[in-house]
Amino acid sequence: MINTGKGRGRVISIWNFFFTYTFTCLFILSSVVHAQQIVFSPGIPAPWDKGDVEPGAVIKDGSLFKMWFTGSDGKKYSIGYAVSKDGINWQRHEKPVFESGEENKWDSFSTAYPSVIKDGDIYKMWYTGSSGKKLSIGYAVSKDGISWERNEKPMFEPDEEDVWDGFSVLYPMVIKENNKYKMFYTGTAGISYKIGIAVSDDGIKWKRAETNPINLGEKVHSFHPWIVKDLKEGYSMWYSIKESPKTGFKIGSAYSKDGIKWDVKKEALKPYLGWDIKEVFKPVVLQEGNKYKMWYAGFDGRKTRIGIAESIDSIKWTRHGKNPVFNASEGAGWDGDSVFRGGIIQDGGIYKIWYSGFNGNRTSIGLASLKGMDWEKRLAPVFSPGIDWDRMGVGYPFVMKEGSIYKMWYTGFDGTMLQIGYAVSKDGINWQRRDNPVLKSGKDWDKVQAAYPFVMKDKNGYRMYYSGYDGKKMGIGIAVSKDGIKWKRFLNKPVIEDKEVISPWVTRDKNGYKMWYSVYGDNGYEIHLASSLDGIKWTKHGAAIKPDGKIKDVKGAMVFIENQLYNMYYEEFDGFKNRIAQAFSKDGKDWERRLTTAIDPGPKDGWDSYGVGGAWVLKEDGIYKMWYSGHNNETFRIGYATSKDGINWERFTQKPVFDIGTSGSWDDAHAAYPFVMKDGNLYKMWYYGYGSSPKQPPSIGYAASIDGINWERPDANPVLSPGVKGGETGSWDDEMIGYPVIIKEGKIYKMWYAGANVYEEWQIGYAESKDGVKWTKFFAPALVPGEKDEWDGFAVSYPMVISVKGGYYLWYTGIDARKDGSAMRIGLAYSKDGISWDKGDKVDKGTKPALEPQIDIGDKGEWNEASSFSPRVMLDGDAWKIWFTGFDAKRGFKIGYTEKKYEDILE
Repeated sequence: MINTGKGRGRVISIWNFFFTYTFTCLFILSSVVHAQQIVFSPGIPAPWDKGDVEPGAVIKDGSLFKMWFTGSDGKKYSIGYAVSKDGINWQRHEKPVFESGEENKWDSFSTAYPSVIKDGDIYKMWYTGSSGKKLSIGYAVSKDGISWERNEKPMFEPDEEDVWDGFSVLYPMVIKENNKYKMFYTGTAGISYKIGIAVSDDGIKWKRAETNPINLGEKVHSFHPWIVKDLKEGYSMWYSIKESPKTGFKIGSAYSKDGIKWDVKKEALKPYLGWDIKEVFKPVVLQEGNKYKMWYAGFDGRKTRIGIAESIDSIKWTRHGKNPVFNASEGAGWDGDSVFRGGIIQDGGIYKIWYSGFNGNRTSIGLASLKGMDWEKRLAPVFSPGIDWDRMGVGYPFVMKEGSIYKMWYTGFDGTMLQIGYAVSKDGINWQRRDNPVLKSGKDWDKVQAAYPFVMKDKNGYRMYYSGYDGKKMGIGIAVSKDGIKWKRFLNKPVIEDKEVISPWVTRDKNGYKMWYSVYGDNGYEIHLASSLDGIKWTKHGAAIKPDGKIKDVKGAMVFIENQLYNMYYEEFDGFKNRIAQAFSKDGKDWERRLTTAIDPGPKDGWDSYGVGGAWVLKEDGIYKMWYSGHNNETFRIGYATSKDGINWERFTQKPVFDIGTSGSWDDAHAAYPFVMKDGNLYKMWYYGYGSSPKQPPSIGYAASIDGINWERPDANPVLSPGVKGGETGSWDDEMIGYPVIIKEGKIYKMWYAGANVYEEWQIGYAESKDGVKWTKFFAPALVPGEKDEWDGFAVSYPMVISVKGGYYLWYTGIDARKDGSAMRIGLAYSKDGISWDKGDKVDKGTKPALEPQIDIGDKGEWNEASSFSPRVMLDGDAWKIWFTGFDAKRGFKIGYTEKKYEDILE
């Protein structure tokens, strides 16, 4: 048995300024711009509501249901819009219809939880807004429900003199009756949440009811009121309740004749199995004749989605069979959250694995093939959720090949129940479903779920081992079939039982059967071993692989025997993501883990969907070649594109050509800001990278390629690291280094790079090497910031060096001493030897660069009004061709292009 086991100190503010501020922010909205025209854009964008969705307001407008809902991308909340003919199948508006207000406004941080009514021809909306300090209620109007005009100020704020809603007011629900507006809202003084009432003649100026808050019993919290004025001239309320700090939300109901005194009724809805197993909340109710429809939010521990329930008396509610009816949007990264177990076979001498991928919303099935020691994944899933019993997810496939046909048994999920389906394929990529589900939940020990199939062929047909659950405990059972489609349960009881036991995998040899299965132990899931002579009666042998602390769970074993060795691929969970790891064993009991994971999750929303930048450009045979940094809101990778004119670019592929390092390597967190040169027959690249497991400081790495697309890292990485730490005697670059640029002269490689020490001093350094791998730093920085009152008086970075006759020009980024909001500009220095640089009078006439910045910030309203930085420069004939990054006041980053004549840079 093995245990799969699983620093840096203070991060100084200059690190946050230059790497969080310029690296992370660089990719928030980055593109390449030429004369205000975007010529190179990020990949598939991350949807604005990919995180969670919650119902806000639903109205019936003619023949359509219209819903305004709250969506989140994981960082901020906005308000979206969708329409439906039946209240079940919704079509969402592509973009949010109402977003946060402008900077420094009261709702600049978030807008959410709308209440909408149609008043004549005008839509009126009350919503929760925040500047990041307190929550208040705002107001907006619209002619079409899509384009909104907001009030400048909140129209309802916390009452600081009131003991119950003096901290925040939120979740408004407004009705209009007798030409007056009545608002039910949630208030808090910072301890408990309660529901209150306010009234208004115009919907803008509000007066609190003297009877506030509403008495709904001794609940710890009451939230999200929704009111329906019924036919009896009374009021029905549905609201979210939380009975103790440790319990989840459920939906309660109350009734009132006057809207002031309320009688609490029974629970309307509580959590159930599947997509809303943890919490149900935020009810939105419409009455249609004698029938009621309730849209509500459900939470499964990962995501919030919207479901619908129906009632004929407003008391007993029935969930709809197609729930959830409204999901969070999905990004391009179908396996960006986690990867899970699947099925592995050897096919034509190549190992192939069909595995489960999760994007934070639903599970699909992908395919990877083993090339050498590494697995190569297909970009898109090969099998996606269906439209009925497996609409919420498909996963945990088992695949076998019979003749020329691939057969797959898999787990499908409808939001409540797990069952087993079947599909066939001629190529393992394009699949057709057959007669599904082929194994439904049973009537006894597997009445709640039948899942995680493993199938083997025997003399009588097919035998399936699978996991079942009766609502209290789990077991592994057997089913048999002659054709792999029509299955009959064997014994009608599990052959292995435990509180939580899943994911069987079985091998058979001359000595009998071995089964590896997953059991929930004291510290998370473990992989256990059992043996059997007949595959029916099993002897347990305990844990084969256990978690240890850094790894929280190990489960989902996939085992095959090769050259008298057991090979196992299995899931590891580190508390954040699932990955597929590999281990080896001589006996199937004692295992040795491979040091690196086999298959990691992909980027969440396309590897460069969050932005592109940090490019390096070469010109070869009339073609411009660009290696650039791409970001997916989690990490940086390096891509490749080509252009005939340096303006209009075409990506080589939708995947990066240079990925982060394998788990545990020095650059497993980021790889970005490449510098590439053609040296003989090789492309050589130096780049910035750092690691997270364990943490590695930002350093400079090296890789080589024959074609500029397929890259290999040497073992001697990183090739240049930060200097020695040590207080007053520490190196000037002891905190981090990056942004390399290299020139080869004769047999010597010369590198200029940016570095910072613990005293927040960013400067530009110099190093030399005979092979490009082993470098010797010069002790002192080559370029330091200017005087405090100068445009580069705070920091210098992003070096770009060009060799010219008689010397060198250094294009660099300078930051002022915060007099201009820490604006970045691009300047120029000259040197005869590349080591001693001058920006002023010491430079000879004819080579002296202008003292002022070569590229300044733009005018107000322009795309680079806040900063211009990170130049990438090519001397093409007598013209300087410059690609650089800029951003505006809202931190919208783009990559721009400009040209200067040679003499234009001189004084």
